[in-house]
Amino acid sequence: MTTCLMEAGSYLCATTYVGTEKQSFNVTIMKCRNCGAEMPEGTKFCPVCGSSQVVNNGPQTAPGAVVGFILGLLGMCFVWFPLAGLPLSIIGVVISGKGKKKVEMNPSGYTGAGLLTAGQVMGIIGIIISAIYLVILLIGGALLGGSLSSFMDLSELFSSL
Repeated sequence: MTTCLMEAGSYLCATTYVGTEKQSFNVTIMKCRNCGAEMPEGTKFCPVCGSSQVVNNGPQTAPGAVVGFILGLLGMCFVWFPLAGLPLSIIGVVISGKGKKKVEMNPSGYTGAGLLTAGQVMGIIGIIISAIYLVILLIGGALLGGSLSSFMDLSELFSSL
């Protein structure tokens, strides 16, 4: 049986073995990264909340960095088809923005701020170009009689430029 007493920032523990003497040893304490509960140093999981106490070996890629970048890039690639380019660009900007907020809260814990910025910039460019192209197509379609076939002819005309 092991019993521990807190003493000056560490635990003084004594283990009693059946048929032998007591052995005493010091244990340094640490606090849980999630709930702040005290536990012996080296504990892998908090005995109170169960969260992992294993420290990562450096910063992680920011959440949404790669996805935001890819969606922003796809949004720019599909600007000539606004029904795909516009939603991709908007989603890329939103995901990159959320990732940037997490990086701002913990700059030393995350990498990928450049990917997030690039995803936002490409997404914004994709939104602007897709919106302009969509307005041109709608106005041109209305001027050509408003039929779907004239709208498609106008779309093909702009795609060939």
